Amino acid sequence: MQRTTTFIDPAAVEAWDAWFRRRDGAQLRDMTVDCTWRRVADALGAARASLRQPLFAALSSWRILLDERIVASAGTESAPWPADPGAVVNAARFVEDPGQPGARFDRMRFADCAGLALRALDAVPAPAGPGPAPRPTLGVTGVADTLALLGLRYDSAPARAFVRNLGRWLAEGCWRANVLLARDEGARVALTGALRRRAGARGIAAELVADAERHGLRHAGPLALVAHPRLALLANGIADGLDPIAAAARVVRFPPDGRVVRSDGYARVLLRAAGTALPASETFEGVSIAAQLELRGVLQPWLDTKIDCAVRVARLPTPDERDRAHAQAVLLGLAEPRFVLATAADGVAVA
Repeated sequence: MQRTTTFIDPAAVEAWDAWFRRRDGAQLRDMTVDCTWRRVADALGAARASLRQPLFAALSSWRILLDERIVASAGTESAPWPADPGAVVNAARFVEDPGQPGARFDRMRFADCAGLALRALDAVPAPAGPGPAPRPTLGVTGVADTLALLGLRYDSAPARAFVRNLGRWLAEGCWRANVLLARDEGARVALTGALRRRAGARGIAAELVADAERHGLRHAGPLALVAHPRLALLANGIADGLDPIAAAARVVRFPPDGRVVRSDGYARVLLRAAGTALPASETFEGVSIAAQLELRGVLQPWLDTKIDCAVRVARLPTPDERDRAHAQAVLLGLAEPRFVLATAADGVAVA
């Protein structure tokens, strides 16, 4: 039975219509958002039929969010397939009984979806002409929503422990899929000593490392944290990446006519439905720069590139705060911090 995607945030509907819905001139092609997901799943499953249905299910349940460029144009006559396709796994969609005392996280399904996302990225056709194979990036998003729905304070030790585990589950799912892709589609990367040591440091199971010795890997270093503000808004207003949740409902302005729509955001809507409210301590206004960098530092060991997303803040830091953030980033192995006001999200106009 075909899944029906559920929007719970009005701004998500507008995000789909403004940026991702297929049109031919004035004629609508994607009559519903499920038409969009089916278009994408069919395009990526054209050469791998087994990918179609699980990918459609993951897209329509908001568990996997594929590159904005893919969602907007896959399946069209002139799809400009990117050479660096990206995807994120939406952690917030793996919380069961959100906002309840017994809320829990489905780590097995999360790891499976990480592997599915890498398989989807591997199915992106290589751009025409000579050049290297596509280099995908895979990350996670909606983390602050996940913490709020599990009842974990963003700046707490339990939250950091959870994000550390989240990184491990992401790496495990990605590694398993990477080896299977090498076995089934052909290896592109040999298991070097450095990759073996990295796998050991991440706790990758010995049998999976042995499989990589035998089959190689399909992709080198795909794990990265990349900002996807439009995808975050499309997924019912989750917080992008590791960003804290917006301090209050946002008013988002959309092209082409500048219409404005209120966005309460994913966690705030679900917590309200559960009979509770989002604490101010979990928003941009309540989370310090140090706490944001600390959470990034917890995830960093599981990623293959330094986290270089701008730190979103309620107010721009003073010179002293910038100096402290620089020292903390060096200590945690992060890129030099950059700061941007929370109301100035890339690609999203917030009134």
